[in-house]
Amino acid sequence: MPRQQLRATGIVFLVRLGQSAYLNAVLVLAGGTAFAQALPIIVSPLLTRLYTPADFGNLSLFTALVASVGMAVGGRYDMAMLTPRRSAAARHLFALAIWVSVFFSATSLIVVWVAPDSVRRALAAESLGGWLYLVPLGLLLTGVRTTLSYWANRSGDFRALVGAQWSQALFVAFIALGLGALGAGFPGLLTGNLLGLLAAGALLGYRFRRDFSVTSLAWTRAKTALARRYRSYPLYSASSAVVDGVTMSLPVFFIAHHFPDSTLGHYSLVLRVASAPLSFISSAVGQVHLKRIVQMLHDGQEAGAYLKRLVITLAAIAAAPTLLLMPIAPWLFAHVFGPPWQEAGFYFQILMPSLAVRFVATTISGTMEATNNSHLGAAWKVTALLVTATVLSLVAPAGDIRALLIAMALCDITLYLLYGLLCFRASRRPRLGKI
Repeated sequence: MPRQQLRATGIVFLVRLGQSAYLNAVLVLAGGTAFAQALPIIVSPLLTRLYTPADFGNLSLFTALVASVGMAVGGRYDMAMLTPRRSAAARHLFALAIWVSVFFSATSLIVVWVAPDSVRRALAAESLGGWLYLVPLGLLLTGVRTTLSYWANRSGDFRALVGAQWSQALFVAFIALGLGALGAGFPGLLTGNLLGLLAAGALLGYRFRRDFSVTSLAWTRAKTALARRYRSYPLYSASSAVVDGVTMSLPVFFIAHHFPDSTLGHYSLVLRVASAPLSFISSAVGQVHLKRIVQMLHDGQEAGAYLKRLVITLAAIAAAPTLLLMPIAPWLFAHVFGPPWQEAGFYFQILMPSLAVRFVATTISGTMEATNNSHLGAAWKVTALLVTATVLSLVAPAGDIRALLIAMALCDITLYLLYGLLCFRASRRPRLGKI
């Protein structure tokens, strides 16, 4: 091919690339999420000198309690908002998600209030003390923020999502730094995280304040009808999200029960740092991927080839930080976060390969809901819960943290490879009706 023709072809390719709505959305979200994910890492060397590993361990336990059910607190009606063509139906689903979030949070508050000691013992959360009463608040803030984020996704307002991520990251970082300088300890970390959720939700709520009214949020027969029509979301997607959240949080609960608080702090720092190079891409691509799959199915397009290309790209991206950081992790943690945190570097070396595999699988996880194959995701999540619980139950009581982490890594690699295969199956067999 002549050089001029090659140059013309390249120019056409770049023009089309620049006009790609999908790519532009990914870049907007990736750029904004990169800042939101990078800021906690940037301030971590300061935080690790203001807070102890035990403080980080307690924060990890609190966030695990919220995260174990947080993504399902709205009954997954928030995710269902993406599927209807009509905006009126989507608004009713938005209100449904808010109603369910309020009910779920209020119920959890009653449980904690009636039997706080029993809840602490059951969840190995004795170290939280009275701060356990703030878990329902964390659930409510998570539910509202998640619902508003999905509305921004449906509206195609990815800049609003970026703004929410920025505000949350800034509040978490600066409040934790300020309170840490005053010697607040664990309550300083917790306050920063809760106010960060509140700031992100408030920003999104203000941005979309004109999309809703008191009437649209009030309970109506239309909402009852839609609750029945989309019942697969609370039945399959929400229940499987709870199972998935509990599975993800199980290591925290087992480490809290069998090891000192400082060990849990080291583990939590690894997750905080190891996720940073990948999670900003996962969040951005995952949000846009979900909408892209829905659009492709509405247009009658085959999604398998697109999904394959996406997985190959994600795998290549995940390999870079994995290969770069693993060899120097103990030295890096000791010098960046302080000598007391060198042990976390060894944890990083063990866990990073499994985190890379998880990154690829979770980024494409929206394929299940977009194709209405939530039952496949539910079956996998139940399997993952049983397998993970069995592995932790067998290995954790021995008290060898490195052996436990190796077992966890091997378990995760196997499970998330299986999940990726199920996503491909779901893309080939969509089950959407008329919506």
